[in-house]
Amino acid sequence: KAAEEGIWNFSTYTEKEIFDIPQVIENVFSGRIDFESKTIKNETLQELQNHDIEKIEIIASGTSYYAWYIGSYYLKELWNIPTNITISSEFLSDTFFPDKKTLYVFLSQSWETADVRESLKIVKEHGCLTFGIVNVVGSTIARLTDMGLYSHAWVEIGVASTKNAIAQIAIILMMALALWQKRWLQHSISRGIIEEIPALWDKINKILLNTHKIEKIAKEYAGFKSLFYLGRNILYPTSGEASLKCKELSYIHSESYSAWELKHGPLALVGEDFPCIFLNTKSKFYHKTISNIQEVKARKGNILWVISEGDTEREYYTNIIEVPETSEYLSPFVILPAMYLFAYHISQELWREIDKPRNLAKSVTVE
Repeated sequence: KAAEEGIWNFSTYTEKEIFDIPQVIENVFSGRIDFESKTIKNETLQELQNHDIEKIEIIASGTSYYAWYIGSYYLKELWNIPTNITISSEFLSDTFFPDKKTLYVFLSQSWETADVRESLKIVKEHGCLTFGIVNVVGSTIARLTDMGLYSHAWVEIGVASTKNAIAQIAIILMMALALWQKRWLQHSISRGIIEEIPALWDKINKILLNTHKIEKIAKEYAGFKSLFYLGRNILYPTSGEASLKCKELSYIHSESYSAWELKHGPLALVGEDFPCIFLNTKSKFYHKTISNIQEVKARKGNILWVISEGDTEREYYTNIIEVPETSEYLSPFVILPAMYLFAYHISQELWREIDKPRNLAKSVTVE
């Protein structure tokens, strides 16, 4: 609301687009979810329910790859369907085994991604069922797929996608909820998630209003040459998207790993000059990640901990970023805006060209 009324003075399009996220989430769900009956009301998703689908194959790249990686947890856990994710350029170079009972889903935040488009053409040639999620009406991917949904994220000028990435995750969540309700008579889990969705807007706005606190922490990390993003389960691909945004905006070397994997090699990198950013809001793997944090602390690692408000386990951190408490399923929606602001403010401190990072283009139109 503050952004709409012009209260905020934005210095870049990217900053404005981060502050658009609450409204974009409302756009995605508006008219598609009946919050009174707690059900999904969308013709495309109702049509999708009529197909005999045994598996989902996701083809995407860049930010959309991480959005789908996050979304795959919704599909596997809520819909209980095998879900595979392939980077679009790798799909083109690998052997394709067509399957008429697989739904092939194509994502593009930049609407004309060349390798995604060419992958789609291969699948279409074999007569398989295709589904597209894009932001631009009339784009090639939207026209070629059998069905799909628009992300309604408005025009995104910044090369590093922020609000459109969140919109894509929201659409995948909605797909999973719709197909869950079709398959199962007991809707308590999906109803609980739907009940919590309206609160996301206030929770994200609360994070945005704390941008100056995040800026203060970001300035402390702008001087490091490398950053390590870590999380478990759904927060693993969330850490990947956070790391990608840091690379794109700040040019700082950053890596993301599953926190499970620390002992399998990455722990060798940890030290005072290689900060670890742990995404560890309340979840079923919360205490297991605490043990990983202890391992880093024992090696004098610098730890930035992204935690839920009210978390009392704070003795291991160097710095913390607090986000409003949410259910595990919805945690990426509050963590990513905070991580976008973190990367943004590091980039400001380093005087980067934020809207147009070096060497990058908004739409990758050639392979």
